[in-house]
Amino acid sequence: MYNTNKTVICLFEQDGINLIVINVHFPHKETDTIGREERLNLIDGLLNDPSSLTNDSSVVTRFEDAVNKNNILIMGDFNMHFPGENLVIDKHNFYDLWLQKHSHFDGLTSDSTRNILRNYMQPLDNRRMRLDRM
Repeated sequence: MYNTNKTVICLFEQDGINLIVINVHFPHKETDTIGREERLNLIDGLLNDPSSLTNDSSVVTRFEDAVNKNNILIMGDFNMHFPGENLVIDKHNFYDLWLQKHSHFDGLTSDSTRNILRNYMQPLDNRRMRLDRM
């Protein structure tokens, strides 16, 4: 397991199949689009150079196997406030599972009209957004 900058990377193996699961919590400020892109750049770099994570050659080999087979799941608080930010995901050849399944951007994960607790946490904020991704 690797943990940095609110990003946790875990490598699992079951029946000879290697899987990388990455949980993220990107910068939450609406205006910090560069910070979110930098985090994706960091993840992409780690996926392309697993030896920067560990000196254990067996772990590096399993990690590379998972990457080569696209056995990677990235999920969490991407905190992307704008549909255009998905271009950063596409740039790294990652895929937004919601958009793979549905042809529309809806899939809201922050919606004060459906979740009244948001009204208590952030009164007067009526935005409806997709902050979370897989």
